[in-house]
Amino acid sequence: MFQSFVLVELVVVLQGSVVHRPYPLTMSSIGLGAAFAAVQLVYQAYSKVKSSKARCARLVERCQLVVERLERIAMTKDGDAVIRERIHELERAFGYTAQIIIQVGQQGIIASLLRSETNALQIESCNEALTELISLFNLEETVDIRRWQTELEIARVRDHQELLSMGQRIESGNAAINRELAQQGATLTEVLRVLHVCWGRRLFRIRALR
Repeated sequence: MFQSFVLVELVVVLQGSVVHRPYPLTMSSIGLGAAFAAVQLVYQAYSKVKSSKARCARLVERCQLVVERLERIAMTKDGDAVIRERIHELERAFGYTAQIIIQVGQQGIIASLLRSETNALQIESCNEALTELISLFNLEETVDIRRWQTELEIARVRDHQELLSMGQRIESGNAAINRELAQQGATLTEVLRVLHVCWGRRLFRIRALR
């Protein structure tokens, strides 16, 4: 067993803003060290996000929370063995999450609109994979899964609101938007139709969350 401290940057959302906060992570086991290495991939993926920011931030927070809970396990008797037995599942889930954050979060305005349904399914798939980790490591008593889902729905509404706010830019037909429309093989009419669908779903979800 070894004991060392690594200063990492945690990505948290405070009142809608992304904040990078230094945090001393106690690496007291081989298993925890592997978990720390895996979560770095998620941080790196998030650092380049330009769309679906709220939901991507929630995924980062979930990965971060799992690592923090594993740190507590590592301090218990046989905790390192427990983590090492299941670390491959964590690495797979975190790697998948990083991949989806890159795919969804680095899309342009038009691509993000046209693929909004696919993006939502991919993000939900990540959420399910991370929820399975909670069960795998027996963390149910320390993590509120229902709250997780509510927070993700709120983030979804926030992302849709951001997309809707881009409608004015799209309608203005500036050069950058026209270029992306051409790249995606889409027409302005198609994009505006997606906007209206997003708006209708946003109203539905807002009512559901009240």
